[in-house]
Amino acid sequence: PPPLLPAHAPRRRSLAAALRVRAFVLLQGRPPLLHARARARAELAMSTPALRQLGLGSLKRIYKLDVPELCSALQDAARRRISDNVVWDALLYRAALLRAELRPVDLALTVAALGKVRRQEADFMSYLMQEVRTKARRFLPRDTALLLNGFAKLSIRDELLTASLVPPLLRRLTEHTRWEDLALLSLAFARLGDRSRTPVFDRVVAAATPRIDRLDDGHALSLLVVAFTRPVSLVEHRAGGSPESLFAELAPQLAVGPRGDAGLPQRQLPPTSGDWEEDEDALPHLAFVEVLLTQCERNMWNFRSGDVLHLCLALSTLVRGGREELLPPGLLKRIERRLESLYFEFLPVQFVRLLEVLAHLPELEKACAGKVLDEVAYRMRDVTPRSAMSVLRTVRRVGGHARAHSAAAWRLAREDAGAALTAPECCEVAEIFLGLQPRLWEVREAMLCLLQGMQKRRLEPDPALLARLLRAYGELGVRDTHWFHLCSKLSVCDLAGPTPFTPRSSSPPPSLDEQVVADALFALAQLNLPQLVDASALFCRASRCIASPEPAATALDAAALL
Repeated sequence: PPPLLPAHAPRRRSLAAALRVRAFVLLQGRPPLLHARARARAELAMSTPALRQLGLGSLKRIYKLDVPELCSALQDAARRRISDNVVWDALLYRAALLRAELRPVDLALTVAALGKVRRQEADFMSYLMQEVRTKARRFLPRDTALLLNGFAKLSIRDELLTASLVPPLLRRLTEHTRWEDLALLSLAFARLGDRSRTPVFDRVVAAATPRIDRLDDGHALSLLVVAFTRPVSLVEHRAGGSPESLFAELAPQLAVGPRGDAGLPQRQLPPTSGDWEEDEDALPHLAFVEVLLTQCERNMWNFRSGDVLHLCLALSTLVRGGREELLPPGLLKRIERRLESLYFEFLPVQFVRLLEVLAHLPELEKACAGKVLDEVAYRMRDVTPRSAMSVLRTVRRVGGHARAHSAAAWRLAREDAGAALTAPECCEVAEIFLGLQPRLWEVREAMLCLLQGMQKRRLEPDPALLARLLRAYGELGVRDTHWFHLCSKLSVCDLAGPTPFTPRSSSPPPSLDEQVVADALFALAQLNLPQLVDASALFCRASRCIASPEPAATALDAAALL
């Protein structure tokens, strides 16, 4: 039999490494049963670090957890962002076995943990929601808030279940309910946006107004302002949300989980009379919102980083809705001063979201955008490619920022950027780089990386998008052989065939817009790619479709370059 370890391996190895090597060796020429056993040992070895983080020795320990220990382990796994499927399967299997013993608070914490990591488990949620419906009348306000916030993060909307939770909830909301519970509950219904939010919001206002002067908690204030300044109508969820919606996680389509499991189907009540079909811009509690903003101005020094971000989200919603008159006169100045002492607390993703929000608050952006961009540039290593693209939009909007420009280009030059961005996003990045000065070496590296990523994924942009992409790359002089694959839809010849310039069909090539032909022709001339010009028959197409002076001049410039 082959040895368990290679001859050149060091003597000391961890248990996980030894099990991985043993599994690899056993997989060579062994029966299928041994293959399965070796694969199971390898998966167990890969789950060991996650189990250590949770303080669990093995999977057997998970199967012996009682209800309090299981809820604690689920929250710990969500807080540590554990992504190991074996560990999550074991935790959810144990939760399914103990379903009858779970109290309302345990059910709410389980759903909240899944929502925190955006883990879609359709079968488990269907099984768990049967217990939620059975115990719906026993849910306290905080349990309901945690449950519905988890549903919102998982894009699950069950109006029948929500309607069954509302009557006991309205009876339990009194003037003695904690501020945090009122805030979380309002945020949950604002995220879900179903018709039950109207009576709940009315009850929250009635419970909070008599003691509003004693509200000084920044977290509760920020969540209440966010909830009451975001009216979400039923029509929006039926027609599809806006990409600029306040809660970006509430996409109209259901997310796909790590296993490819589809989300739960949405259950909505049948449409009734149009009394609830309100305008999306309608704010039924404007007086309460104004009082909340006044309290925010008075207690600004109790706000932490996340609270300031939530408040800025609410202010941007008011400004976009044309209600600037609700803002207290000194609120923006106080936010600016509070931000100066909180920059170190923000996470990179919070900085990026803050930059997006400041676009709707010009006065605050003028005062704070430079410092925020400095912090983002310092932490660019932890920013995702799409967040780096958002930073570039801000750099273009504020007129340039050398450090953030260089750092974002460096981030997009890493390998994962080419695999994450779509062809339209790559085109937008190239156009942003084209409009920014100076032309840095990191910009060229980033554009080459994006080009290589599109080629690896076999993306073939449409001619209109391809012309924009070529124009930006041509102006920046980024030439590469990957263009031969990307120009496949533009070409009329099969460049990958055994003989070059073999026509794909005898029919004439499809007609294109004159500006698309002119831009593609000029860009390919700038990149010095006459082979693609000939393969695409661009001069023949230009002679047939160009009838305007500007595209004609562009085509003549391309002919001169070639």
